[in-house]
Amino acid sequence: MTGGVFKNEHGLVAGHTYTILGVNEVLEAGKPERLVKLRNPWSTDKYSGPWSNQDAKWNNDTKSHAGVSPDDEAVFHMPLNLFRKMFGSFAVGLYQHTWILSQTKFEPLEAT
Repeated sequence: MTGGVFKNEHGLVAGHTYTILGVNEVLEAGKPERLVKLRNPWSTDKYSGPWSNQDAKWNNDTKSHAGVSPDDEAVFHMPLNLFRKMFGSFAVGLYQHTWILSQTKFEPLEAT
C-alpha cells in the first residue's frame, strides 16, 4: 500500500469500507462463538486477528459451517465482540426499486 494508509493491530484499514456478508455461529472448545463474515473489496490488506484465515482455531467442521472458501482471500471472519470494538457504526444499503439506507451506531460495550 502507499504511504498514508493506517492499519490497526489486526490489519484493518482505517476509514476503509468492508462488506458484511453474514454472521455464523461456530463452536470453539464447546462454546458458541458468533463470527461476522466480511469482505475486503481491495483484497490486498489482510485481517490478522482472531479467526483470521490463518488462525489455528479453524478446523474442517468450523470451516464448513462458516462457509470458508480457500479460493476467496478477500473474505474473512471476525468475532462479533471484536467487530463491535473495531467498527463504531455500520450502514446497510439495499437496492431494489430505490436505494434504501439504514445506519446503526453501536452502544459502547461494557468492560469485561
